[in-house]
Amino acid sequence: MKIKGRWYDPISYQFSFTCICNARHDLRELTGSWLRFLDDVRPFLLQEMEQGRAFQGATGQAVFPTIRTEQDLALYVRHLGPDDSRPMTQASLSSRGFLPRDAIPAKALNPDWAQAVELLTETDPADKLPKGQKKEMLRRFMNGFSEGFGGEAFPSRCFPPSFTPFHMEFRTIRCQTEKDYALFRESGVLGEGDSAKLFSNYRCLVIRVSVPRAWFHGEGTIFPLQKTWTSRLKELCGRHRISTGSVKMDVMYCWSLEEPLCTHQRTFKLGFRGRIGDLGWAMCMTDEQAAMLGGREKLRSDAGFDLVEEVANSHVYAQLTPDLTQIQRNKLVVQWTAMEPFMAVSEHQVHNILDTPISLRLGVQPRNIELTEDGLYSICL
Repeated sequence: MKIKGRWYDPISYQFSFTCICNARHDLRELTGSWLRFLDDVRPFLLQEMEQGRAFQGATGQAVFPTIRTEQDLALYVRHLGPDDSRPMTQASLSSRGFLPRDAIPAKALNPDWAQAVELLTETDPADKLPKGQKKEMLRRFMNGFSEGFGGEAFPSRCFPPSFTPFHMEFRTIRCQTEKDYALFRESGVLGEGDSAKLFSNYRCLVIRVSVPRAWFHGEGTIFPLQKTWTSRLKELCGRHRISTGSVKMDVMYCWSLEEPLCTHQRTFKLGFRGRIGDLGWAMCMTDEQAAMLGGREKLRSDAGFDLVEEVANSHVYAQLTPDLTQIQRNKLVVQWTAMEPFMAVSEHQVHNILDTPISLRLGVQPRNIELTEDGLYSICL
């Protein structure tokens, strides 16, 4: 088949950490942790800027001037620094869209993969596939199309206009809406009868980092920050009692700014005690979550984790395989089967089959996918 247009690698290495923290006591330390992530990726940012990529920074409601040079980046970092008179409550750094040089050469694409993508995302009504066949193809994509997870790329039309291949986010959320109340109550900070005013100093803090796989010379490359990120995940969860986090390799964030309290492109609700909020290659969960799943031995035997270990402050760290880039497909299904009963979907999650899937590492089964005739789908549990 002839490959049309430009195709791009949708995969990024991702770190996420969420906690309930005290705004008076914890924000400065957590700001410092976020700045360490900037230190981690700084060499790669400079490498990309040398090749013409620009970045957009923001703090609070203020948008920082476009960052194109090492001096611009240093100025942005100084603006975030710990000398500020008030703790940082919100910041982000991102790149918008792809550059032409990011495109995958047509000869490097797996022909079977490319044909399946074209069929799934075809917009010509004359070439429509039956609904059942599209649903099965979508499931196959989300379970890992091939055992080696190779040749993954999508045409430019499958990425939304607001797409940010590289994204770092630091955000604090007050308990203000019904969704916030529900999360604070699930965490144990708020009881059923408590008023949010009693806990006005508490915040839900979200740290997310997404770095394109293509920056590290594509698939099959060992991620150089794997050890750094897993150590930091254990360190952060070990400092904050009500916290969870994950490290994964999956579809880049498309919607993180819209729904900071959801994962997998607005699909699943976060949780700390009564539910599992995210799935990943590495997960750090509270003791309550681990007990809900049957304890450390069950995480090994039933959920597919090769490594399970205790972490400070009543947490458990679990890791699927030694290498983030190498996960067997059957492990995804085993992990999903064990975790699914303890997850909750967002009430308003709707996705378009014409876009990149919400995940390529999820392990969902056909009964978990609800697909409409006009190509919209949602995950159901």
